[in-house]
Amino acid sequence: MRFVAGLRPGGYVGVSRVAAAAVSPDYRYDGDATVTRISADIALLALDTPIASKTFSPAALRFGESAMTLVSYARDRAYAPSIEDGCAVMRHMGPVAALSCDVTFGASGAPVFSMMGGEARVVAVVSAMVSDAGEKFALAVEVDRALPALRAQLGHGFAMDAAPAVRVARAN
Repeated sequence: MRFVAGLRPGGYVGVSRVAAAAVSPDYRYDGDATVTRISADIALLALDTPIASKTFSPAALRFGESAMTLVSYARDRAYAPSIEDGCAVMRHMGPVAALSCDVTFGASGAPVFSMMGGEARVVAVVSAMVSDAGEKFALAVEVDRALPALRAQLGHGFAMDAAPAVRVARAN
């Protein structure tokens, strides 16, 4: 498996082989977008070689913080990222947040960023979309709750820094 960062028509920022992966042991896909399934719908990939980029640290998702930005490659835009600014937390359901981001099929796995203290932080990862009264919402798992267990899995058999950051590349 390879990770391609910043993919867009005509190029990409970098590519690296995935050296190890950790998947939540509680994840079971059954087709239903339940809080239980979504809270476990996250994985952590360790890259063989770093990709030169800005580094974004994971952070807790809180009400009242700045608006969030979602970057996705949906089904109909596999090579063209869609950037949606101004997403807000509509509701918390344990480790799952309902976000006002307009998503479509293929957005699963998309990072959700928030500006905190002048720094972009990965706060959630999109898992599903739901509609309510004609409005679409993104359901995302909060990374601050999921990463410690995933990092521990990778720590058994794969050397990682004491406090690794989530690396996300963004083309200029």
